[in-house]
Amino acid sequence: MVRRLDLDLAGWPPELDGLRIGAVADLHTGSGYMDTARVRRVVERLNGESPDLVALLGDYADASGADAKAQEAAAIAELGRLRARLGVYAVLGNHDLAVGGRRAAAMLRETGIPVLRNGAFDLAGLWLVGVDDPNRGTARVGEAFRNVPDGAAAIVLSHDPDLFPRLPDEARLTLSGPTTGAQVALPLVDELIAPTRRGYVSGLVRDGGKTLYVSRGVGTSHLPLRFRAPPEIALLTLRPSPAQPAEPAASG
Repeated sequence: MVRRLDLDLAGWPPELDGLRIGAVADLHTGSGYMDTARVRRVVERLNGESPDLVALLGDYADASGADAKAQEAAAIAELGRLRARLGVYAVLGNHDLAVGGRRAAAMLRETGIPVLRNGAFDLAGLWLVGVDDPNRGTARVGEAFRNVPDGAAAIVLSHDPDLFPRLPDEARLTLSGPTTGAQVALPLVDELIAPTRRGYVSGLVRDGGKTLYVSRGVGTSHLPLRFRAPPEIALLTLRPSPAQPAEPAASG
């Protein structure tokens, strides 16, 4: 379940070399695939990895469930047991907003987990930015980056990966995950199923100096089914990209 990746990031500060981030997306608790016991196992597994920082990427319960509010409360209570040296931070997903985003945000904060809704935290020189989900919420990129200094290194949490092209160059790494890896990973089919208009189904996307990682998530949406798209907790180790060799001077 734990997918470990080393990511080379353009412009990543050398002093943050080796920073380890655990990312959890799309629990969809109550969907038929995920229950509270499985959420507890996710928490225990991630705590056992001792990440420096944990990013929670939204959709903590499935809005289509008959007891979505109770499932949401139970899932968030379990997530409150997560531990990381630099803290645990969250954004909201479209399912959270569909059943009342304010309530989910309040419960997360009550467990000690800050919720980033078009805002940023300065973690001793590392900026963590959260942008609201554009489908259900109001994504305001400019507001989210208002206090981030030009040229700073920022990690962006955004439930919807389609926001990626709108982000500024300071967004060295963006973490998203509403796609559940399409759940059924077959040629052509996955892009039709996954809720992304830009083809960001799962894995890495590079755009100049920016990097996007789309997690396959843990739970399922609509149907409790996965095929060739196993669930994952992403554990990302961040590295500065190797310096490019200088071009030789032209001889006169």
